[in-house]
Amino acid sequence: MAGRVKLASTGQEISIETLRFRRCRKKPVEVMAFQTAVALDIETLEGTMRANPREWIIKGIKGEIYPCKPDIFEQTYELLGG
Repeated sequence: MAGRVKLASTGQEISIETLRFRRCRKKPVEVMAFQTAVALDIETLEGTMRANPREWIIKGIKGEIYPCKPDIFEQTYELLGG
């Protein structure tokens, strides 16, 4: 159910409105990425994921790779020179 979480220990549901969210900003971390022209199956930390044409393949700071939808990439990343 959207807007709710469950306690792992008891399964009790809690409304997210009761949680104390704090404003945060993602640290500026440089990653490597390329935009694929073909569908690729990628082995990620979460298992095999499909990257479709025009999606970005990102190599994280610990060498992990994962696909990213173009709209999410544009909102989250900035291309650097080089």
